[in-house]
Amino acid sequence: RDFTWIAVSEEARRKMEELPVKFNYISVIPAFIKDDTQFNESEILDASLINFLKKKKKVILFYGHAFMTKDGDVYGYKRALEMFDILMQNYTYKVCLIMCIGENNIEEINKLKYFAEQKNINDDIYWQIGPINEMNAIWQHTDIYIRPTNSDGDSVAIREALGLGIKVVASDVCKRPEGTCTYSFDDKEDFAQKVLDCLNSEKQEVTG
Repeated sequence: RDFTWIAVSEEARRKMEELPVKFNYISVIPAFIKDDTQFNESEILDASLINFLKKKKKVILFYGHAFMTKDGDVYGYKRALEMFDILMQNYTYKVCLIMCIGENNIEEINKLKYFAEQKNINDDIYWQIGPINEMNAIWQHTDIYIRPTNSDGDSVAIREALGLGIKVVASDVCKRPEGTCTYSFDDKEDFAQKVLDCLNSEKQEVTG
């Protein structure tokens, strides 16, 4: 009997073809379906986050599910903060960083907050601890989604952001969806520059 197998990306398809199993046909279908769910923002986002967003002109979003794994800091929490530190030295427009952290690891979170305080950037960061039940509530405020991972697959979050017209800056550790702005992994200067380029291009689109 013939089956159609599904891979979420070209990279996943190639990996399947390397397996000692014969797949007659593999269709590449990204694991993303646009969500048009209606929601009440005040019931999803904390009031302090809503008030924080009102004070800012540009919003950069980072999202990490867990902290350390066998591959280290996969999501790039520290890399996100290092980039933001450089960015704040070169960009004067009102910009903020939303650090969405899925795992409530107090020790690791305090280390990140301490780093932010030492760099004097903590006032421009909102620490969202715990998952957001309806991501569209935060996507609608987001200008740039950053994904500084040290390894990755076909990121649903990237596809969600791109599908909503949000600019995405991600590490070049794997093939990224069309429209993603990639930077050289572990080059925080390049990371900051790519985010800065996206911010400046948005300003030109508004004033142009």
